[in-house]
Amino acid sequence: MDPDELLTVQEAAALLKVAPSWIYERTRLRKMPMRKLGGHVRIPKAELLRWIDTQDELAATELG
Repeated sequence: MDPDELLTVQEAAALLKVAPSWIYERTRLRKMPMRKLGGHVRIPKAELLRWIDTQDELAATELG
């Protein structure tokens, strides 16, 4: 997969092993990176991977 690739909601959900509804909720609330192309939601893979890293850092500071 190309890191500049735009993922569908289903592809992002499969990558994160979550339900597509979880992705839709986070994108609706602007809590994760996304792009709107017409009526379609796309998630830039590189930004999603960076976002995952920031979530790990947030969890570590909340626990520590």
